[in-house]
Amino acid sequence: MSDRLHYVMPEWVNDLGEDAEFIRLPGTASYYPLTEEPYLYLAFATLGEKVWANPELSVAELAELVVEFTREYGALQRAVLSLEDITEEAKTVSWMVKSYQAVTTKDSEAAKSTELFWERAIAKYDEGIAWFRDTSSPTQIRRDIASIIGGVTNRHLKAHTVAQQVQVVLGDPTQQPGFEPTYEPSSLRGCVWVQFASLLMRESVLRRCEYDKCHKIFEAPSPKSRHEYCPPLDLEKDGCQVKAKNQRRYAKRVAAKQKQTASKVGE
Repeated sequence: MSDRLHYVMPEWVNDLGEDAEFIRLPGTASYYPLTEEPYLYLAFATLGEKVWANPELSVAELAELVVEFTREYGALQRAVLSLEDITEEAKTVSWMVKSYQAVTTKDSEAAKSTELFWERAIAKYDEGIAWFRDTSSPTQIRRDIASIIGGVTNRHLKAHTVAQQVQVVLGDPTQQPGFEPTYEPSSLRGCVWVQFASLLMRESVLRRCEYDKCHKIFEAPSPKSRHEYCPPLDLEKDGCQVKAKNQRRYAKRVAAKQKQTASKVGE
């Protein structure tokens, strides 16, 4: 698995070109991304979403976002990547996450995601791909999007040397050992695509956190789950659900106080 590698921010970052390479040094810690960071792909997609949403970001600002991700999760691969390599990969993952939402949800989020899918597909491939949007029925469009998701995912799995292997499952000592397929990515970059491919195969539901200071995409426990807030981080005392509840309580207290003040003024 990929070691934790940290980027070193050079003093001349403000003068970096889009094809400039980062200098990086190996860290001392290592970890297993597939098991210890199951939502790594969503963190990388969040980086890509920031790039999509802010095309005016300077090279220095893009570098800051990439450095922040890398210090948290490690380098995408041992070979040195340019800033453009990393941001374009993050944009692709973000695009695929939005595309998956367009295929699997039926609410207003699906309509927004479908619109974003075509907008980003045209940005990546050119106007020719819009022919499918203009000539297909809504049902066919969903099938077209699903086909593109599969094709893009498979290309990246192949490109990042993701090997399928067999893992021994040792349960109760009285039971016969079993076997199940597992995947061994050659880099953190491969881990991102293995996790996304796993999402596709599990057919998990992605939702947007309802807390107005978060709005991150998260995996719901099941399609029938009513979860509206993303799960709290391991070290986080209060998750978004608790924060949203406290926010509503505070708003009620403020409203009651204002009402009380208004009634005193009217006396």
